[in-house]
Amino acid sequence: SIDNKIFSMKFGAANRISISGNSYGNADGVIGLGHYYEDEQLSFMHMLKQYNITDSKIFSIKLDNDVDIKEGATGKLYIGKHEDFFSNNTVTCPLIKNNEESDVYWNFQLDGISLKQSNKEIKSSRSINVILETATNVLILPYEYLTDIEKDLKDMNCESYRESIFSSYYEIRCSGEIDTLPDFRLNINGTILTIPAKYAFELRGVNYYSRIYFTRSEELYIIGSPFLFAYHTLFDGDNEKLHFYPNFEEKNDEKENEEEEEGKEDEKEDEKDKEKEKEKDKDKEKEDEKEKDKDKEDEKDKDGGKNNDRNKTKTNDTEPGTDKKG
Repeated sequence: SIDNKIFSMKFGAANRISISGNSYGNADGVIGLGHYYEDEQLSFMHMLKQYNITDSKIFSIKLDNDVDIKEGATGKLYIGKHEDFFSNNTVTCPLIKNNEESDVYWNFQLDGISLKQSNKEIKSSRSINVILETATNVLILPYEYLTDIEKDLKDMNCESYRESIFSSYYEIRCSGEIDTLPDFRLNINGTILTIPAKYAFELRGVNYYSRIYFTRSEELYIIGSPFLFAYHTLFDGDNEKLHFYPNFEEKNDEKENEEEEEGKEDEKEDEKDKEKEKEKDKDKEKEDEKEKDKDKEDEKDKDGGKNNDRNKTKTNDTEPGTDKKG
């Protein structure tokens, strides 16, 4: 047996790294964790399993969610399964196979985006293939997704923005405080996963700009670190799946909708009770009116009876042929 050794792993040496292009912080090197292989080289996780260093091709990444993305991400890499993913809160997504990217990237289907504060579901005009990329600090999505949410953005003091006419990327620019900005929702495998505004936007000058870019060009669409800050993500090379577990306090959308519906039902019940009370008051008023009318009728009847008695008495007193003196 071979312990803790990997053979035939290719390495490249960099003579120079551009400071502006260095996305890897203070790292001395890079080990790619691609899906299967690239340039006829098996991925690192496949090599670990092949040489019996691990018993699975499974790893997960959990970024610290209380740091500023601009300052650089910190977090942990777990080899093998993690206890988070035995929870009912885990969302599972199958990988897309048999396309150009599937052997190299962790590639899955995205069915649209929406804004959480808009309280309406916005379905984009088509589903797209996206790759989950740990080394990219933005999301890159098709421009048509931006047009789907543009009307809702205006209601939130936000607008689409392009740095220059030569730029191929559009951003979202917003004014206001971070807690007033929209959260983004991704429809993944029929489940809505939320990227909170604090991960989706960054402050530049006096405005906030999205870390979600939109492009008109046909290219690889990417789900980067803003999503990974929000979700502890497990890459399952054994079963060709991705698993997502919330890395923040998230209010479940279904529960939120249920609570809203319950609130509406309670309001309806309150309105019904109020209407019933009004009807009861009206009925009581009617009954009181009837009682008053009845009392008046009784008074009239009594007065009429007394008058009749008086009239009878007078009639008897003056009846012809009667001698009062005897």
